[in-house]
Amino acid sequence: MQEIIIEKPYHFVPAHRGNWWPSFIQKFDLISIWLRRSAGVVSHECRGVELLRESLDAGHGVMLTPNHCRAADPIVIGYLAREAKTHVFAMASWHLYHQGRFMAWAIPKWAPLA
Repeated sequence: MQEIIIEKPYHFVPAHRGNWWPSFIQKFDLISIWLRRSAGVVSHECRGVELLRESLDAGHGVMLTPNHCRAADPIVIGYLAREAKTHVFAMASWHLYHQGRFMAWAIPKWAPLA
């Protein structure tokens, strides 16, 4: 269980702007490596990617909301983003940025503003 009570005051963490990191992460499939090592995810299947792509091409806004039954659920959205050839916006809980320096650095890079 995660300790989510944080004594530190809230501090806004702006989203990473740019395409270099998300493109690098998608190109080298770093999402798969991370999920395999941290959550045991060894395979995936994306359904309805063409519907997502059609909506994006039409200029519609799309909100993807993982149900969070596992901690890896939000990161799995990276598979869908890669198959739809897009990057995504993401929000993360304040306590996740306190899981270490790597996580604080990586969270905005995984799902930045494109």
